[in-house]
Amino acid sequence: METKACTKCKETKPVDLFYKRSDYPGKYTSNCRTCKRAHDNAHSSLPETKTKRSEYFKKLRSTSAYKAKESLYKHAYHRTEEYRQIKKLKQRIRRSNPEIAQQERLRDVKYAKTHPEKFAIKTRKRKIAKLQRTPFWLNNGQLFEMDCIYKYCAALRAVGLDYEVDHVVPLQGKTVSGFHVPWNMQILTASENAAKGNRVYPS
Repeated sequence: METKACTKCKETKPVDLFYKRSDYPGKYTSNCRTCKRAHDNAHSSLPETKTKRSEYFKKLRSTSAYKAKESLYKHAYHRTEEYRQIKKLKQRIRRSNPEIAQQERLRDVKYAKTHPEKFAIKTRKRKIAKLQRTPFWLNNGQLFEMDCIYKYCAALRAVGLDYEVDHVVPLQGKTVSGFHVPWNMQILTASENAAKGNRVYPS
C-alpha cells in the first residue's frame, strides 16, 4: 500500500487518508485529511473569514443571474410531490396546534414591521381585491351590515379578545373566489383564521 508523510502531523499514513489534488492528477495534498479539516475549520471560524464570506454571498445573491437561477429552482421545486407533502404536513400541524398558528401570526407581524414596503404592497393588493369583489348591487342595508361586522370585531379586539373577520369563500382563492358580501363573512379567532388560510373550508 502506498504511503505518504503528512507535513503537519509528521505521521506516515496511507494515501487514502489524503485528498487528491485537482491541479495535479495522481498527486495528493501535503496535509492529511484530519489536519486539512482542522485547518479549514479553524480558518472558517475566524471573524474576518465570516465577514468576507457574508459579503461574497450577499453580492452573489444580488446579481440578476443568481436571482434568475433561484427563481427557476423555486418554480420547479414548488411543483414537486415532495414539496406538496411537506406543505400538507405543515398545514396539518398548524390546524392541530393553535399555538403554532399564533406564533406564525406574530412572526408575520414582526416581518411587516421590518419590511413595511412589502407589507404595503400586500395590503394594497388585498384592498384592490376587496374592491373588485364588492358587487355594485349591494344596497345600503347590506353595506351597513358589513360595517357592523367589522365594528363588532373591533370591539372584541378592544377588550383583549383576538378575533378577526374572515371570508368563508376567500377573496383571492386558488380555485374559487368569493364576494365581499355580508353572508360571506364570519368572525373567527386569530388562530382559527390562520389555520383556515386561503381555503374555502377548514378541512
